[in-house]
Amino acid sequence: MFRNDALRALKHTDYRWYLTAAILSSIGTWMQTVALGWVTYELTHSPLLVGIVSVVPMLPVLPISFLAGVLTDRYAARFIIIGSNMLALAVAVSLTLLSWANGLDVWHLAILNFFLASAMVVDSTARKVFNSDLVGKEDVGSAVGLNTATNYVTLASSVPA
Repeated sequence: MFRNDALRALKHTDYRWYLTAAILSSIGTWMQTVALGWVTYELTHSPLLVGIVSVVPMLPVLPISFLAGVLTDRYAARFIIIGSNMLALAVAVSLTLLSWANGLDVWHLAILNFFLASAMVVDSTARKVFNSDLVGKEDVGSAVGLNTATNYVTLASSVPA
């Protein structure tokens, strides 16, 4: 069915469902990231604060990566992905509620951006393991390649020109 090795992972029905959900989730995450910068500027009119809020997600990358590796080794990747997406959902809901209540401040954006980045680091690590769970060792290269490609495509489609 799939003569191209790059697309071999798509022969697995569960992987196709997973990839579709991952694409939608990734688009939402990138849109939220862009919106955080935009809202920061609208609140403060300060490029410096936009930069600070934008740098905050880099802070948890290294320390949380180690924790994510340990978690992924000890627990099922599926549950780690669900948990990290629940945290990302909590961040989105918190931003929405604070915005509706006109209580949104820059420190909220920075802290919530930190939590979103932490969730995404854990999520990214678990997804790499989850690929082999879905497609098996013979198609894991294809699955990782497709995930990487979709991440870049969703980034490009979510960021305004």
